[in-house]
Amino acid sequence: MAGDPVPAIAEAAATDEVAAVFADIRATLGVQVVNLVWRHLATMPGALQACWAALRPAYAAGVIEDAAGEFRAGLALPALPPWRGVPPGARDVMASYDRSNSMNLLAVLAMIARMDGAVAGTAPRPPRAPPPPGPALPPLPPDLPPELAARVQRLNLIGARDGGALMASMWRHLAHWPDVLVGAERVLAGIDIGPVISASRSAAEAAARAIPPAMAPHLPPPETRAALLLFADHAIGKMVPICAALRRAAA
Repeated sequence: MAGDPVPAIAEAAATDEVAAVFADIRATLGVQVVNLVWRHLATMPGALQACWAALRPAYAAGVIEDAAGEFRAGLALPALPPWRGVPPGARDVMASYDRSNSMNLLAVLAMIARMDGAVAGTAPRPPRAPPPPGPALPPLPPDLPPELAARVQRLNLIGARDGGALMASMWRHLAHWPDVLVGAERVLAGIDIGPVISASRSAAEAAARAIPPAMAPHLPPPETRAALLLFADHAIGKMVPICAALRRAAA
């Protein structure tokens, strides 16, 4: 296992306009890591710039943050066994993905809705102070030894509807703590997560419908829709309830 599962621009390799957009994403969202969906869009001419220009006003005004908070609060999560001894650094990683994935899922679905005809810019809101950046996270490990890579692949198959083809970045990030991956596999064993993911996806679509009025009226190239749907249906869509359930078990 090496690198990203889809074409993507690594944060360290970003230059010029892409680097500027990545920096703005980190500052506006108050995150330390630019999620894979944005880094993948950066490989498609005009997609990153148009999607971020459209969504940035809704992020900056807190519309997506507030909608994501309500969405997370309403998730019906499976009851996992208590998970003790999770190191603070691993907790920070899960907290970062829990927050950013829920925001990105709603943003991606709102962008798809815009491309399908939802009207933007009818209820713009003033920006509010950006959230403080979260704790510093270690970089994504580019390569994993075979045994650890196999565990990451098994975890990525949980809830996968694409055969695990699209790797959720959180599992790779948690590979800095191999024992945490062992614990995650243990507490998720035997859980029927499929219905939870489907219910979460439906709830996210409903929450995302309120976002386009706060967006700017930019549209990305038509081929961007398939890329956005890939993440909404797979990596982000499945990891929202999985990550939230793991965090609750580790509380």
